[in-house]
Amino acid sequence: MHLDLMEGIGLVEKWLGGARCELLGVNVIHHGGRFYGFSSSPLLSTVSGLVPRGVQVYGRRLEGRYAVVVCLVEPPLDRDLYQALKAFENWKSAVAPGGVLILAASCTDGTGPPSFRQFMQEAPSLEELLAGADRDYSLGDHKLVSFLRYLEGGRSVFLVTRPGLPSPAVGLRVFHDMDAALEAAAARLGGTARRALVVEDAAHLYPLL
Repeated sequence: MHLDLMEGIGLVEKWLGGARCELLGVNVIHHGGRFYGFSSSPLLSTVSGLVPRGVQVYGRRLEGRYAVVVCLVEPPLDRDLYQALKAFENWKSAVAPGGVLILAASCTDGTGPPSFRQFMQEAPSLEELLAGADRDYSLGDHKLVSFLRYLEGGRSVFLVTRPGLPSPAVGLRVFHDMDAALEAAAARLGGTARRALVVEDAAHLYPLL
């Protein structure tokens, strides 16, 4: 369950508060070919009402944070970097201070939408991005803000993907081999890493800390 989605629904309800209409939402929890929940109710309730079941299906309990977190992104969310960053959003909180998150995605369709691709290559500062989003929001701005804030906290993100994907200019190191990424993570941590976490289907699952 994405908290930003719930906040967005709240804004829509607020904006339409004066309209003479009722907002009805339909939501389902579907994972691994099975349905785990269904809700049809007023718009915000259709999400919030499924949160407890969503935690059971998608949440994974952790005993602590890890110096290295490897996120394996499965199809179809591995098709481009924009979609694959869902795994980063889900698991960034599981990375210990100064640690490394390794994102593994094929990115066969490249970086993603044009506006997102442009920002990834221009490498704006966090302040520039926030100011620009206030004036004219573009698709993907929220992901870049989250990404830059994460990097400012002293942690790193490595991307393991296919050869040919242009290296973004926002502090994302690109590798074409998982072993090379792991070696770079070990070198960055200077031998301080004592354990690593490997997460399959990382774009759907998330940690419970």
